[in-house]
Amino acid sequence: MPDQIITPDDPHGFLQGVAGWSSYLPLLLKALQFTRPGPILELGMGDDSTRRLNAYVKETDRRLVSYDSKSEWVARFADLACSAHGMMQARNWDDVPIVPSFPTIGNRNQFRWSVILIDHAPGERRWFDLLRFCAAADVVIVHDTEKPGGGDYQYEKAWPSYRYRINDNRFFPGACATAVSNFIDVSKWTDALAWEINRGQAAPAV
Repeated sequence: MPDQIITPDDPHGFLQGVAGWSSYLPLLLKALQFTRPGPILELGMGDDSTRRLNAYVKETDRRLVSYDSKSEWVARFADLACSAHGMMQARNWDDVPIVPSFPTIGNRNQFRWSVILIDHAPGERRWFDLLRFCAAADVVIVHDTEKPGGGDYQYEKAWPSYRYRINDNRFFPGACATAVSNFIDVSKWTDALAWEINRGQAAPAV
């Protein structure tokens, strides 16, 4: 890990109010900065991710699609829906398309998502989708990767399918986060582990 603490440009507050339930935010910010331009897929909506991602794509001309299996979470963020941000209920997670279903001009590869965030329910489904998308995203960010975790995530079934991996364990024994890829050497993203974060405060309005 680098000795020098570097705070990156963060106009959308990805490094503000970070706690165990949002420990993926630093790696998510790094992935967004490294992979732009290109589409983003959010599996599992949340107060800490969905609003930040919405503000981010509106200002960066990227596309975001957010899925959740619970209608109440889709309704919670319905006011954010726009041409840059699609909201969908996943009645069956198998129905989520592996590749983007819209033009991805400027993306590294039009048949891949740039970034996928995996933080959905039920928790035991996550390892399967991590495996399912292993060739369909430049970078996948995964939440709750501490071992032993609080849920039956079974991530160890999917890790061997990825070539590169980096863990952010700053909140251990609380929830931790991991970035994986088969296309980008995320193991070199040690600078993101040294970013100064504002822990545990309320997320800014975005």
